[in-house]
Formats: sequence, C-alpha cells, structure tokens
Amino acid sequence: MESSSISASASRAAVAGPEPTPARRASHGPVLEGEPPRLRFTVGQYPSRFPLADAPGFLSSIDAALARHADARVESLEISLVFRAPHQHYIASIGAYATEHPHAALVGADHVRAWLRYGTGRAAGSFVLEVPPRASGAAAEAEKSGMALELPHSAVAASMALTLGDATLALPAPSDASFHALAEFLLSNARISDEHRLSGLLSSPSFPRLKRLRLEHLAGVGELDLCVGGLEELTIVGLRDLWCLQVNAPCLRRLSVTECFRLESSAGELAIAAPALEALTCSSMCRMQGLQFDGGPSVREIGGLPLWTHGHANHDARNEAAIWILKQCTAAHRLSLHLHAPSYMREALVDAMDSGMADCDSILVDDIPHLLNITALTVSISTWNGHSYAASLARLIAQCSNLEDLSIEVMRGTDKPACSDRACVCHDEDGWENQQLSLKRLVHLDIAGFQGLDYEERLVQMILAAAPALKRE
Repeated sequence: MESSSISASASRAAVAGPEPTPARRASHGPVLEGEPPRLRFTVGQYPSRFPLADAPGFLSSIDAALARHADARVESLEISLVFRAPHQHYIASIGAYATEHPHAALVGADHVRAWLRYGTGRAAGSFVLEVPPRASGAAAEAEKSGMALELPHSAVAASMALTLGDATLALPAPSDASFHALAEFLLSNARISDEHRLSGLLSSPSFPRLKRLRLEHLAGVGELDLCVGGLEELTIVGLRDLWCLQVNAPCLRRLSVTECFRLESSAGELAIAAPALEALTCSSMCRMQGLQFDGGPSVREIGGLPLWTHGHANHDARNEAAIWILKQCTAAHRLSLHLHAPSYMREALVDAMDSGMADCDSILVDDIPHLLNITALTVSISTWNGHSYAASLARLIAQCSNLEDLSIEVMRGTDKPACSDRACVCHDEDGWENQQLSLKRLVHLDIAGFQGLDYEERLVQMILAAAPALKRE
C-alpha cells in the first residue's frame, strides 16, 4: 500500500532525490497507513532537523500526494508547517512564534488555498492546517497582507483546526455555509475581513453539532456575539481588537477568555449567559459597568481572575467586576487568581475621569468577600519595584477558611528586593499581620518565589501557625 503519511524527510526521497538516512527519517515520526488513508505532513520539532533547502521538495510532496488522492475520501489530513518544539508559543506582540520559521516565505497563497479546498472536501475525520506567519517586522507587513484566503463554504470533517499565518480570511455567508458534521473548530492567526459575519456564521444553523470552539490571535474582530445552543466549550485567546464579547450558550460548561486587552478598556463589555457553566477562566476583565454574567450558581472552578492590590480608578473598577463574579459563584471550590502589585505607588496618575491627578491607593484589602466553599486556592503574584503584596494576600487567605490546598507563586518584574521608599503607600498597611487566619483543613502548601523579605517570613509564620493539619516534609 502507498504510504499515507509523509514526514519532511520521507517526502525528500519521493520528490527531491536520494533516500534519507534511517535516523533522519525516524526523527520526523512514523509512517502511518490505513483505509481510508490518513495523510500527515509535518516539519517536526526543530529547525535544525528541517533545513530550508528541504522546504521546496517538502511542499511539492504535499501537492503530489494530494493529487494522488484527489478522488478519494481520507480519514484525516494534517499539514503542519509550524515547528512543535517544547515551549513553542506564539508571541502576539511581534506576530511570530518563539522559533523562527524561515520556510514560511516559500508558502504561497495558492498552496494554502489548495490545501483548504482539499481538507474541507476530503477529510472526513479531522483536518489540521498549520501555517506560520512570514518574518515579523514592518518590512514584512506588506507581504503578510498579500495572503488573502477564503474559508470554503462547507466541510465534511468532524474536527477542524486552522492556523493561517496571519492571512486575511473571508468567510462565507451563513446562508451559504454547511458544516453539519463539525463538532470541534479551531481558528487561529488570521485577520477576519468581516467581523459581523464571524458572529453570524458561528451562531447559524450551519454548525448544528458544534461542541468545542477555540478562537486564537485573530485581528479585525472588535465585537463577537455568539449564540450557539449546543456549544459546551469556548476558548478565546488574544483577540487583539475585541472590546465587546457576548455569549449566549445554554449548554456551555467551560469558558476561557484571556489576552483580550481591549476588553479591559473603559469601553469593554462582557455579557455571558451560560446557566450550565462549570469552569470559568477570565484574565481579561472589563469594568463593572460593562459586565453582565448569568451563570454563577453552577460554576465550580474559577481561573486566572485578575485583582490589583493597589491602583487608581481603572484598576478599582476592574477589581469590582472580578469580586462581583466571586460573589456570584458561590458553589465554586477551586480558585486561581493573579494578584498584581503595580510598578507605581506614589506616582501621580491621571484618573479615569480626566478630572486631575490621583494617587495610587490600596484598593483591595477591604473588598474580598468570604469564600467559604473554596478548598483549593492558587495565587500568582506579579510585583514590581519591590512593592508589598502582604496585606492583600493575608486578607485573601483569611477569607478562605476551608482551604485544603494553597499554592503561592511570586514573579518579580525587577531585581529590587523591597520598596525603600518609606513614604510609599505599601508601607502604610501596618497591622495586616493581625489578620486572623483559620486554616484547620489545610494539608498542602506550595510556595515559590519568596526571597526571605521580612513580610514574606511573617506571612509564612502566620500560615504555619494557623494550619495544624499541614503535612510537613
């Protein structure tokens, strides 16, 4: 039987010349066969194992293999031109992956259009297409904008994942689209030419079986209004223009909204109607006046919620929204928070109403509600210039008196060990160590990033004294 999966090295033998060594072939993974066939083309993990000179032959081998299967239904198609090295990630600020992809310059729009047509029309089980963006930087922007693609009007696959190298993507009209088998859909690294069509398409009867939806690093989407009756999981990451998100999904169980920074602006709006929601992750928090949330009573896990220890009006408004969510999710038993101690404390700031200069104040300590159902608490702390987070953290722990697991990790933006400005607001919080901690059920404690500062040592002593059941190693 003909090989149904072609790694980068195996394709060179078929298209570009001599048979590769067995060691080189093995480094790109096994050759898979099946009936119906599974077609798999990957560049592997590391650039060192995929020389740029091999790229033209590899791309030709993909087209040749698809031509040989032009009239056949395939079980799956995977074309991955993104290196999958450990810790590989997309850096939105520069529009590129952590690992360079020099072969991206050889991938033309005609290649990608042909792969899209074949994958949506022939892959019955799953279709994965991963195209890296071309070189980052202003000089490459003109080239990037030249990649214009259209999402086909239909697909036969049950699962589809499209990472499109920052191409401009045109979407079909909802009335013309048919994705009746699609249950899982990932759309990533693209500029949407019509933001309202994206909402209409995903909310239309064209996706009757859609259960899991993931939207990553999309540009051109300022407003997203999703009304998807059967959707169970929704993940939104890095939608750089998104300022208004509305979700109406009666079956939604898991929702994650992260790295959508315009949601945090004064114009940000977040409206969630999800009465079956069980897990909520939301690091991109709007202000209270822009928040609507119907789904709190069913939530069991909360992740990534941002809180500011100190700040001005904007931070205070975002704290208010985050704390309001905590108060709605009364049945939650697992909580993960990101506690921010900002780089400025005494510096004068223009307040949110542009009414003048406002000092940075302590804004969190008195606002944290009792969280009696929380049994597992994870706190990630970002602190700059040595500013103290002690009062806020002590108050937070005091409000979680039924903890069984507590994890604290401190990340410092500077090497400065402690704030030396005795007039700074973070030194005006004497008495925080008088917080009454009750941690009778605490059995696991994990602390990372402490530097042995006085207030950190006092915090540890308070926790240990309040936790008689703690397992000590």
